[in-house]
Amino acid sequence: MRKPSVVIIQADQWNARCLSYMGNPNVQTPHLDKLAQDGVIFTQARCNNSICMPSRASMFSGQYCATNHQYGFNGELPIATPLIQRSFKLEGYRTGAFGKFHTLCMSAARWDFDVAAPTLPEDEDLARPLGNHYRAYCKGKGIPWPTDQQHGHNPRGRNPGFPSSASTDSFWMLRHSQASDVTETRDSLEYWTTDQALAFLDEDSETPFFMWLSYDRPHYPTTLPKEWFDRLDPAGLKLPAYPDVEVLSCLPEHIFQDYAHGTSIYNVGENDFRFIVDTYYKNIELIDHEIGRFVEGLKSGGLYDTTIIVFTSDHGDEAGYRGLYDKINGVSSEEIVKVPLIIKPAPCEKKPSPQCDAPVELVDLFPTLCEMANVPAPGGLDGESLAPGLACSSAWPAADRPQICEDTFARSIVCQHWKLVYDTREAWCQLYDLSADEDCMHNLYGDARFLEKQVQLKAGMLRFLAERIWGKPSHEDHVRFKQALDPEHPSLAYCLSDRAPVTVFGGAVEIYSHDIFLLVPRFDRDEPLWLFRKSANDGYFKASDSLNINREVLDRLLDIGLNYFYDKTFSVSVFRPRLTIKTPVSLSAARTLISKHTSNAYA
Repeated sequence: MRKPSVVIIQADQWNARCLSYMGNPNVQTPHLDKLAQDGVIFTQARCNNSICMPSRASMFSGQYCATNHQYGFNGELPIATPLIQRSFKLEGYRTGAFGKFHTLCMSAARWDFDVAAPTLPEDEDLARPLGNHYRAYCKGKGIPWPTDQQHGHNPRGRNPGFPSSASTDSFWMLRHSQASDVTETRDSLEYWTTDQALAFLDEDSETPFFMWLSYDRPHYPTTLPKEWFDRLDPAGLKLPAYPDVEVLSCLPEHIFQDYAHGTSIYNVGENDFRFIVDTYYKNIELIDHEIGRFVEGLKSGGLYDTTIIVFTSDHGDEAGYRGLYDKINGVSSEEIVKVPLIIKPAPCEKKPSPQCDAPVELVDLFPTLCEMANVPAPGGLDGESLAPGLACSSAWPAADRPQICEDTFARSIVCQHWKLVYDTREAWCQLYDLSADEDCMHNLYGDARFLEKQVQLKAGMLRFLAERIWGKPSHEDHVRFKQALDPEHPSLAYCLSDRAPVTVFGGAVEIYSHDIFLLVPRFDRDEPLWLFRKSANDGYFKASDSLNINREVLDRLLDIGLNYFYDKTFSVSVFRPRLTIKTPVSLSAARTLISKHTSNAYA
């Protein structure tokens, strides 16, 4: 029996709520709506990094950033890193990649797609065959290159510029949101990318294939061909509510400053903000149209029923929510961390339910697709296969599974509608109850009423990092830890040491400070934390006498452990430094700015 083909359709910077099947009134995505009807919608899917290349590296490797060490835009992945296209290629699949790659971390030697047609200037040496890229198409058509639709670095000279229709004195993002000098849709990035994928289908209809169809946008620039630009209706846009100055002033300063300096309704004004956001939505509709054209190609070639199709994005965009646009808030924003995800099985009738609300991540796609296609998955994957859930809806990931999104110096963990953003800068840490505050506008970090939840999430993040750095604890580690805490086995008790602030055992992490020891079990996220105090005669209380120390002490000890692990997390590439606010706007100045735009603000 022929193995199913696999297509990953990926957009860049697509907000999970910006689809008509999600009820968004500002956008129509009929082709993705139809794909969703044939597949499963994952409503709680999250990426594992909030910027492009590390997110893609995590998806392709099935590994978190703390495992593959990729946090930025350069530096190669470790040579032993598994890559999904290689697993399929080893099983005889034809492999093709089309559009935006942004995967220089794989290195050209490990980029082994049979056919590849890149759009980004820096990806051109990954073209297969060489010269098979969008620049060559533009040259053949007499279109000046790089076009105003492209983003990315051009190693050969001029970087993509603004369209000729843009006013030179307008805000830079507004200049990126005008009518494109590439006036015809058939010459656009999106149309060309789809054409390359369709040509790949026509080359061989017998051999199963693994395809990555990757659209550059709706990541800015959102310049539009004429037929799509003419559809803009900024005045008709239904903008979600956005926070007032009192709400913003209670958030960490870097978020507050984003509103003052970035693409916010406060900084650019409501009219320009509406225009920018509307071009984002029209780009989504353009991409949806191209996805429909590709799916029709699968159907006309008799390939649709035998092809597993995934639709997702590498990360989200604020997309007008919270009065913001772009991705500057990173792991702090659910609009950036959450991504759309549809998986259409082959055949469609295999799906168990139309919707999955379980916690899933992009690292899950590698093991999932291998299992669905009966392709051996390599070792070293961090993701969890969703294939059992796609066969039986009772087998979805557990509701209390933590979801992790990483930056180098800030990480978020989401578990059962609670979100912690732990930052090495204490003033920037955040805690949100997503069931009551999905926009992450009411920071509960440090609030005594929620300190228990804060401690639980910090312990979860500490376990996550310990596993990435030192590996998973074994069953024997589990047994030994239990015995060491059992008063019936005093000879097996842990030998606690005050010579180092943090020590990692097979089954636990020990944190020491001021004669207090904290043991954090590594194998069970429901296991209680264990506290010991050094006694007057240098002995230690047994576990049964564990101190009932207040949660402030637990919280402080966990901070010591997390900061230690953050420093131990090796990175081959850092994109975000330890940010500082270069030109802060005072609260009084922000009040003046924001007071001009209060008609749609919420408190």
